[in-house]
Amino acid sequence: MRERSNGGADVVAPIDDEMPTPAHGRWARRGWMATTALLALALVLNALLSFAGSRRALEGLNRGQADLLGATLREMLAASDSLSDSAVVARFLATNAQHGLRYVALTGEGIDAGERTPGALDAPPSPTRASGFERMPLVAMHDRLRAFFPGPFRPASGARTASYMVIDFRPTAAARLMENGRRTLLLAVASAILLSLAAIVFLRTSIGYEEARFRLEQQRHLALLGEMSAVLAHEIRNPLAALKGHAQLAYERLSNASREKTCIGHVIENSERLEALTSDLLSFARSAPVSLAPTDPVELMHTAARDVFADDAVVVHSAGPNAQWPLDAERVRQALVNVLDNARQNSPEGEAPEIRVMQRADELVFEVRDFGSGLPAGRETRIFDPFFTTRANGTGLGLAVASRVAEMHGGQLTATNHHEVGAVFRLTIPRGT
Repeated sequence: MRERSNGGADVVAPIDDEMPTPAHGRWARRGWMATTALLALALVLNALLSFAGSRRALEGLNRGQADLLGATLREMLAASDSLSDSAVVARFLATNAQHGLRYVALTGEGIDAGERTPGALDAPPSPTRASGFERMPLVAMHDRLRAFFPGPFRPASGARTASYMVIDFRPTAAARLMENGRRTLLLAVASAILLSLAAIVFLRTSIGYEEARFRLEQQRHLALLGEMSAVLAHEIRNPLAALKGHAQLAYERLSNASREKTCIGHVIENSERLEALTSDLLSFARSAPVSLAPTDPVELMHTAARDVFADDAVVVHSAGPNAQWPLDAERVRQALVNVLDNARQNSPEGEAPEIRVMQRADELVFEVRDFGSGLPAGRETRIFDPFFTTRANGTGLGLAVASRVAEMHGGQLTATNHHEVGAVFRLTIPRGT
């Protein structure tokens, strides 16, 4: 709300620029779509970064699993004086099989247990001899990894030694991590897709709502405009008829060469223009429901063409429409007259428009093509607005009335530029009206 001054007194009144406009709706939708896109992108990027971090952590996890298995076997060997090394290795394998352990060997003693991978190395690619617990390279073998640990494995007093401890295992911890990473990534992508779909549904719903509201507002505006036009036409028509009648009487009584007769002729001419305007206003404001009756559409087009063109130079082409179609014949004839008159005024002198009547599925189509300069750029849809005209002497109601008649029949009047020259108008009426 904004204060406005009115004769020294401040009053508060609503102003139009504070009301929601289509531009506000467009910017709101753009902001929503941008926010949604950023959220979806953030979800996917975060999941990708997490997945990449998981891949970088694989080596550490595999190394940790190998070290844990190696340390456990070392402890079992050191603590089991009553068992042979082969028995300890067998028990170690049985105990840790569920954690991915598949094969164990003490190479110096010729002891092994489990499923040995054929052709696998029994020593590290670049062996280093060192005392104590030392990390050795991990060797990948199909779905397994092989870890090497140098001996000795028992206390030095009275203990046997082995060159290497070999452990084959499946990297279960890394597999679980990667599975969780893939699941998180897929969930993030699915969430981003669902979020985007929800945004698209919201966008389409918002646009549809705005268009419906715009059409409702337009219809309300046209209804008010029609009521006003009807009142004005009725108020003007009777005084205009009296003015025209008296002017015609005076015109007939004056001599042919008088200056007064020429002036009265101009009065009559302009009175006829005003009379045509009031007729258009009444046609536009006419709101009575259509009265449908079986009508021959081809004959109706012939009648409209004869009303516009004095001679028979215009040819009506027909492409198999039904001989009878439910129409309000008088209103459709007036709509066709308006479209044909528009084509006549826009076509070069002596160039007759092309006229067709056809049936497409369950729709009746009246098509009129002129040979003028085509529809004005950027105003293709405005030509059906009331009082919009590009001619100095036009009323801007002819095509508006024709479009209204089409809508009252459940159809529409459309216009497009022809690919060669001129414009094509199509009045389409479905059978189910």
